[in-house]
Amino acid sequence: MGDNSTRQSGTARAARLWLVLRLSLAVMAFFALQRELGRFDAHAFATAIASYGWKPIFAAVACAFASFLALGVFELLALRDAATYKGCEPAGKVPAVAAMTTSFVANAFSQSIGLAIVTGSAVRLRAYARYGVGTAAVARISGFVTLTATLGLLSAGGVAFLEGPAAMTFGHFALSMRTIGILLMLPAIAYLAWAVAGKGKLAVRSWRMRPPSRRLAFLQVGLSVIDWLLTGTVLFVLLPAAAAIGYLAFLGVYLIAQTAGVISHVPGGIGVFEGAFLTLLGAAITLPAAGALAASLIVYRVVYYLIPLVAATVVATLADLRPGSKKLSVVPIGHAS
Repeated sequence: MGDNSTRQSGTARAARLWLVLRLSLAVMAFFALQRELGRFDAHAFATAIASYGWKPIFAAVACAFASFLALGVFELLALRDAATYKGCEPAGKVPAVAAMTTSFVANAFSQSIGLAIVTGSAVRLRAYARYGVGTAAVARISGFVTLTATLGLLSAGGVAFLEGPAAMTFGHFALSMRTIGILLMLPAIAYLAWAVAGKGKLAVRSWRMRPPSRRLAFLQVGLSVIDWLLTGTVLFVLLPAAAAIGYLAFLGVYLIAQTAGVISHVPGGIGVFEGAFLTLLGAAITLPAAGALAASLIVYRVVYYLIPLVAATVVATLADLRPGSKKLSVVPIGHAS
């Protein structure tokens, strides 16, 4: 009787926790939506859209869609990796469609709400609980996705700096882009070297991480670089013709601004990203059409942040309205046809 009472009490607490998580995510998503919508003047936005035509908008939306698909592949890799650790085996039995959907909601929320690893973990805890995936596995999945995105950001930025201008001048101060590029690439190089060597484990208290397989490590870095190239292209295709900047030079500026936004921990890097981007772009090129550039940044926010946030909110709401619905049969990832 005592054991049954304890289990029932634990189940009741877990149910209350899921309810709190759902309500918290809904409230945060609401305020994120309100914040994003509050920044845009309807008339100015309509004018900017009209000035673009459909081709740049279509290209930007397509790149954003492809980026979220790449993030979904991160999720599949993370689930497969987590399932190799003791106690996390159920992670390998999450259906691919459920994983891709969860990845979309988690990333759309975390990009706009901020605190990516916390927000993403909260979404995953709720979504994967029905498949028996516990907190330890979710922590590994969220950590894997965050690590993969970081390695890609550093690698893409490093390559852009190495291939771009040798230096950037800010008044009387010159900054060596090649040196920064090499420094940015070192973590990814070290990670790949660890995978190739296949030796040594990382340990922090009770948490352990073994070296990834060579194939997995190169997939992580390669796919993440592609993802960052796609996100950068979303903004690049929206730039005004007056910007007259090459893709690699633009990519270096974009990735520095993104890094500043991530480090700031401001939700979506809002304001920080735009400020860094405008400052660096102004230092790199002559841009008379500052207003057109500002419009590009607004449309970029709408395409890559606002639209996915609205869609993710709808998806999460519909999922919560059907808590008892039957799911498709579970197929272990890596064994599906």
